Amino acid sequence: MGNRNGMSQGMGETTFHIANSLTNYDELLAMLCGKEWRIASTEAAHMGCGPSGTDGTEWWTAKPNDKAGFGVYDDRLTFGSDYSYIYDPGEGGTVFVNKECTVLGGPQSEDFMAAVDGKKPSSFKLSTEGGNIYMTMPAGTYFPYIPADAAFNGELKLRIESLVGSTMVLVWDNGEIAWHYILTNADEGL
Repeated sequence: MGNRNGMSQGMGETTFHIANSLTNYDELLAMLCGKEWRIASTEAAHMGCGPSGTDGTEWWTAKPNDKAGFGVYDDRLTFGSDYSYIYDPGEGGTVFVNKECTVLGGPQSEDFMAAVDGKKPSSFKLSTEGGNIYMTMPAGTYFPYIPADAAFNGELKLRIESLVGSTMVLVWDNGEIAWHYILTNADEGL
């Protein structure tokens, strides 16, 4: 150790914890809240899947309006500054579910729409792990596309790939497959 008197010899051990995150959650929260989010149906790769550890676009990506008629594009997501989350299934009153899911009436031979009750309130939290920022919702939380039982029965932990302007890219990765979502809050007429 060094001090104003020079160097000190000997051994010592100390532990310290820096309670400081480089992530500005207030700024991130301001970017999320006060807006109505939806799947960016006109964007290429607004939904997709790929190998775990990737952005989830290598195996399949949806073309613009590829899932029209499946009740996924009228779903709306609202985030509150109090970390509240509201899922609105839209006019169709359905959530889109992967055919292999056993929840909400599956499994089925094809991806399917499951009827859900109106606007469902929930919550979310933001966290940083390594260089990634995550948005996590509790078990039983609806999202426009339920990719697997674990995404519904367990925490829905979405990696925020980007949040710029009116576009947010999220990835749900269960260690085997990564599902990719592009959300937007831009005016629908644009």
